[in-house]
Amino acid sequence: MYILSICIPTFNRPQQLKRLLNDLAPQINDDVEILIRDDSDNELTKKVVDLFFKIETQKNIKYIKGKKIGVDAATLFLLENARGKFIWFYGDDDQIEPGAVSYVLDILNKYPIDYIWINFSYGVNNTALPLNEDRYFRDNNEVLVLLGRSIGFLSSILIKREKALLYLALAKQNIYGFAFAVLIPVLGILKAENKLFLISKPLVINNPTTHEEIKLITNNDGVIKNDGFYVYGVYLKNVLIIFEENFDKNSLRKFIKKNFRQTWMGMVVGYCGEFDTPKGKIIQMIKHYWTYPEIIVPITLLLMPRKLVNYMYLAYKKFW
Repeated sequence: MYILSICIPTFNRPQQLKRLLNDLAPQINDDVEILIRDDSDNELTKKVVDLFFKIETQKNIKYIKGKKIGVDAATLFLLENARGKFIWFYGDDDQIEPGAVSYVLDILNKYPIDYIWINFSYGVNNTALPLNEDRYFRDNNEVLVLLGRSIGFLSSILIKREKALLYLALAKQNIYGFAFAVLIPVLGILKAENKLFLISKPLVINNPTTHEEIKLITNNDGVIKNDGFYVYGVYLKNVLIIFEENFDKNSLRKFIKKNFRQTWMGMVVGYCGEFDTPKGKIIQMIKHYWTYPEIIVPITLLLMPRKLVNYMYLAYKKFW
């Protein structure tokens, strides 16, 4: 058995994957397994993998070709088929810092671990959480409050496989496409207040997925909605509610309130930029957030004429 399985779902992003593997491949040793699930309909991704690994002879490198099933299902597939004691999920468009794998292995060998959240950087000199020491979380409530929606950032999630598998069936029942089914094993581990660890050093470089890329890498059959409102405003909240009894009510509400604020602000920006419309979403917003007084502001804004909201948004940017 390997200590660590690095699981990478990918779909039609060979150049991004090449960038990742260029930094990741030199860090792999006999304690680490690489699993790549490729759901594209061409051979470009395999050619990239072949540049770095001899997948026919290297036992710790597994390349799996599959049909397009969406990020949620592909991620759970990798969890199910991994052979490592621990699973580190990794987005194909993110990057990894030099020495990151050995840093993680050292943590796994040094401390009892069930879950790790790994800090990440983005943009120029920006870190998701500006912390300066690795430590255990105080409890599962601190995980929610401290991480916010970053708890669902794929490349930051590392979990103990045997405990995650206990929630695999439940996760498969909550597959939406590009959302948070993978959080179900995470929240399942968190609910028991197991050994929850935070790596403060940013080992991951986040390259955000664009709106158009989301459309390409997920199911688009008219049923699954993959825009930010549904992904964060509906699906993330639905997954959290499954485990609501296992968290302090104030912590859970604080998480959802902050996430809701980020969600509706994104909707307003999209509304002003004419690449989003509140049609149908206002009803969903009321359905999911009617108990939150903050709902008054976004509902009011999204019912106004687009041009007026745009002027208000421009004024907001200028003065605040």
